[in-house]
Amino acid sequence: MQDNIEDDDLFVKLEKKNPGSEEIIYYYSREQRLAKASQRVREFNEDKGKPKFIGKTRFIRAVAGHRGNLLILMSILVIFLMYFIHGRVTAPSSIDFMLGNNTLTVSVNEEESLLFLSVRKVSRPDRSDAFPYTGAVDIMISPIQENPEEAPVFSHRIFFTNNSTENYLLSLPFDGNRFITIFQTEYEIIARTVSR
Repeated sequence: MQDNIEDDDLFVKLEKKNPGSEEIIYYYSREQRLAKASQRVREFNEDKGKPKFIGKTRFIRAVAGHRGNLLILMSILVIFLMYFIHGRVTAPSSIDFMLGNNTLTVSVNEEESLLFLSVRKVSRPDRSDAFPYTGAVDIMISPIQENPEEAPVFSHRIFFTNNSTENYLLSLPFDGNRFITIFQTEYEIIARTVSR
């Protein structure tokens, strides 16, 4: 058996365990391989040239450590920001308030140059301490103008039932950007401003 490894034989030494067997044992000498490698390879293997995020669990460093990854991250952030701004600009503004232990969501929407008042009622029948109001609700809506005496007023009556969710859509006979709405039941009156 030969214990010395020749300089030419840097990577592998072949030895047979038993002279009659075909099993070959491979020996690997990392130190001898690195002795003949370039300076940059030796520094990398000595942890001097490794990127700082290798072996660490810092997500941002791993993602933004290379120019390509940083460009992809920036693209994702820009797309998300554009989507968020688009949603805020184009979404109709709505208001939420309580009326007779019902939660109302009111908004003014435009569809093919027509304005609609959208009212969504949600009640929680599982609450035993407060029963939701059922019955007639009078709605009055008017555009906010500089001269309130000339502003047209639209009124309509809807009926709340025992259903937990109800949607109402009322066509408005006038145009405007801001509206004053008044909701009146037998027991309370609530006024709110809605923007388009």
